[in-house]
Amino acid sequence: MRRTLLSAVLVVCLITAALVYVLDRTPRVPPRAEPPSPERALLDATRHKPEDPDLGLLFDELNARHFGARLPDIKALWAAELDALDEGDYRLNGMTDGKTLLIKAAFKDNDADVRRTLCHEMVHVKLIAAGQTSTAHDAGFQTELRRIFDEGCFPGIWAPPEERTSLQEWIAAERTRLDAAVADAQAQRIAIQQEEVRIERVIAELNERIRAANAAGSGWPSAEETGAVERERTALSDRIAAYNAAVASNESAQARFNEAVERHNWMAAYPDGLAEDRAKGLIR
Repeated sequence: MRRTLLSAVLVVCLITAALVYVLDRTPRVPPRAEPPSPERALLDATRHKPEDPDLGLLFDELNARHFGARLPDIKALWAAELDALDEGDYRLNGMTDGKTLLIKAAFKDNDADVRRTLCHEMVHVKLIAAGQTSTAHDAGFQTELRRIFDEGCFPGIWAPPEERTSLQEWIAAERTRLDAAVADAQAQRIAIQQEEVRIERVIAELNERIRAANAAGSGWPSAEETGAVERERTALSDRIAAYNAAVASNESAQARFNEAVERHNWMAAYPDGLAEDRAKGLIR
């Protein structure tokens, strides 16, 4: 009985050893490497390119002025390929991994956009050098960006999100109101032009009756007739004055509207990065 049990155990051990041997001999498929993100692929592809000297000089200037010249020495260059990374309404204007810094090539002739984008990316460079692995635009990023903004690092208008939203809603409502007011003024202008033609015809007819009456010595228009024409001409003058006032009011409102749009554009130009986070689903 014992010998039979031992034999059975021995057989099990031999089978187990054989299975282990076979498993060890089975070729192992290495795990599939995840492809790099488009951002990482672009950074890797531009790594060998030379730095743009003008961007490098501006980086050094801003580094000295706003970061105490403590940012690491990185390569800054233009990248037309950033256009391909835009997401929906969001535009990716710059990017960095702390070693290479890319700026959208379309900004070459826009100093304000270059400066805003470069300052934004330099904040990322500082945070990456301090150990941050994410480029999300969290509270730490916002604090640092606001600091250099207050120091005059880049042009823009800082405003909390609720102020930007409120102004955007006002712009939308005012645009609708202005469109209606302009359409009403155009309708008034057409009506006035038609009334001018009619009154000119009435006056011409009245003058012709007066001329004929002068020649005949009788048949002049009554005082009521001439008075009615004069009242119509006065009413037309009043309509013209009201139309001119409406046009002036619309022009004044349009100027205020344009100022609000410009202000909103400056607010939107403040590079807080939250639009990017929303595009990537990091925040709502």
